[in-house]
Amino acid sequence: MSLVVALAGEKEIVIAADTLLMMGDSEGYYKQKQPFPKIFKQNSDSLFVVGITGHSAARYYLTSEKVLDVASFSETVENYKHCIDDNYALNNCHAEFTFAGFEGNEPRIYFCKCYDGLATLEPKDLGRSVSGISGHGAMYFVHRYHNRKMRLEELQILACFAVREAVDFEIRLGRPLELAVVRPAQQPHFLQEKEIADLEKQCERINGQIRKIFMPTMD
Repeated sequence: MSLVVALAGEKEIVIAADTLLMMGDSEGYYKQKQPFPKIFKQNSDSLFVVGITGHSAARYYLTSEKVLDVASFSETVENYKHCIDDNYALNNCHAEFTFAGFEGNEPRIYFCKCYDGLATLEPKDLGRSVSGISGHGAMYFVHRYHNRKMRLEELQILACFAVREAVDFEIRLGRPLELAVVRPAQQPHFLQEKEIADLEKQCERINGQIRKIFMPTMD
């Protein structure tokens, strides 16, 4: 299972995910000890990122495909959709793809879902997306508090908080968290371990403040 959150501001997009890989079938599931990245670039020149949830092979399959990157981000995403529809979806595997990039200076998030042999593509016009495991609070936090006028630091904290809170109680998600920032005409920036640790400390303070509101008499 996986969780990917993408939030757009006016000048950047922040995308966050957990890194736990679950493997197995109906006989049982196993956790891979090594972290499994779920946010990646298609190649070294790509100016956008893709977050993947669902079937673990989707990451390797998509990065191995020779998809034409064109000037228009929307056309590039459409090319990926056709690739997923024509090839990967034929295996009837469940996977979800979150594309985060820029059309000129305008941030764009697209969500592609592959299920039952069919791939569907949806633009996220509100500038936010949550995909992956259900039954968590990430969707609430994102839709309740996201605003496209948020500053970069605020976007990072909200994306980190939404994923972190789910990871803390959901055994099918796991650390370390990963975050990336996408800006127009620039290579995506993947946050380093210390940067993410600093964000997590801020999230823990927010968690403590919320806890005091609901449980003011408890330490």
